[in-house]
Amino acid sequence: MRKLYKRIINALLSRFSLICLLIILQLFLFFIMALNLNKKWPAMCAVLSIVLTIGIMNSKATDTHKLAWIVPILLLPGFGGLFYLILGLQRAPKRQKNKILRFKGEITRYMNKARQPFSPPPNSLRVANYLESNSYPAYKNTSARYFSEATSAFEEILKTLARAGSYIFLESFIIESGWMWSEILKILEEKVSQGVEVRIIYDDFGCINKLPFGYFKTLRKSGIQCHAFNRLPLFVNSFMNNRDHRKLIIVDGETAFVNGFNIGDEYINKASCLGHWKDNCILIAGEAVTGLVSMFLQMWNLHKRYDIDLGKYIKPTARVCDDATGFVQPFGSGPLSSKQVYENVYLNLINCARREVCVFTPYFIPSNEFLNACKNAAQSGIDVKIVYPGIHDKWYTNLLSRSYFLQALKAGVNIYEYSPGFIHAKSMLVDGTLGVVGTANIDYRSFYSQFEIGVVMFETEAVRQFANDCKETLECCRKITIDDCTNARFSVRLITSFLKLFRPLF
Repeated sequence: MRKLYKRIINALLSRFSLICLLIILQLFLFFIMALNLNKKWPAMCAVLSIVLTIGIMNSKATDTHKLAWIVPILLLPGFGGLFYLILGLQRAPKRQKNKILRFKGEITRYMNKARQPFSPPPNSLRVANYLESNSYPAYKNTSARYFSEATSAFEEILKTLARAGSYIFLESFIIESGWMWSEILKILEEKVSQGVEVRIIYDDFGCINKLPFGYFKTLRKSGIQCHAFNRLPLFVNSFMNNRDHRKLIIVDGETAFVNGFNIGDEYINKASCLGHWKDNCILIAGEAVTGLVSMFLQMWNLHKRYDIDLGKYIKPTARVCDDATGFVQPFGSGPLSSKQVYENVYLNLINCARREVCVFTPYFIPSNEFLNACKNAAQSGIDVKIVYPGIHDKWYTNLLSRSYFLQALKAGVNIYEYSPGFIHAKSMLVDGTLGVVGTANIDYRSFYSQFEIGVVMFETEAVRQFANDCKETLECCRKITIDDCTNARFSVRLITSFLKLFRPLF
């Protein structure tokens, strides 16, 4: 009993609990403030709502994102406006935007020297050209390998880290103390002792109850360069909603892993309480790694003064990949850009489809644009399949996700539940030849608020492996029917209607 009390007290006094308490108190104060403003100056609140609505309507955001904020602003005068000003504005510090732009120009010059130019095939031009126009080039001299499970990918990660001779870059939304992290840390500390440079970025919010407070200082003492991304402030602000959701490992600028899983035992099925945890990963080697190196260095440069010798990390690739086929195109997205790159990649992929589209996602809270693209494709004769968890991790996101199923099913979209457990993979396959594997969920946070990363592949060995995984995964799934979605209780419909007001937070 004493141990139980001790655990409860430790949980209540943890940094996570204290931060949550502070946020709740501040939101409560904002709500009281909004009520008082409405009571004393209703005309002023109405004017504020109108001004914000006009501003949002004239912004560069998508119509879906605009509508998601306009509804609570108009329905909840005062509070909706304050809520938007605090959490809705994508007000990244100007200095960070300037650093990204300046750094991106210099990196582009190095990247152009490090790749062999080529023209993508016609049936992939739409996606390839879009990413090229946003400074994410395609690479040919690159091999790609697909892992259908985090466990097998982790084994390869450990082998690759052990071979590092120059540097290791690691970026993850979550790093959790446990067996998986201890195995990685052993190798990293050994490599540091051998003179290998190690840089780590983890998200402060993602690790708030996973790592000790100030853990980056502990790593620095062992010789590992480390930053906690966007450390949580004591006071609520708009940029605290912008998280680093990327998962990336780079070794010597020659090999890289982009995966859907974080660093924690549950992702490799050592501590999962959600049945079988399914994830996936892409291993690439060759020229395309250069693009991922540049994206890591850009994120690293947000944390401190520019001190990076690009020539040390970005070099022309002398290695010829004998098994390289098709092309590979790494890309990123985030709130520092006015473009929803990741969402647009998905939309372009769907619009490229001629036969079928298969989507893996742990959450399904789509924008109107994404949902309409799926519905239009299905009504045009494309076999659109969405694979969703059979066991969910969050009740509220599950309710919200399922509220979109009915209209998708009525349009002909096929939705499957992954019966063995929780599918955490975030990927899309089109016609068995064109695919993307990365870190973005089908939700507002991934499309609009978070930093994400992905890899587009065309006719690579990895795409063929991905296609086989789609077939095998669907055999483990239960197809959801319209009848499954038409018997929701009134209370459930009421809760989902309320949750939809706050879609930008999910």
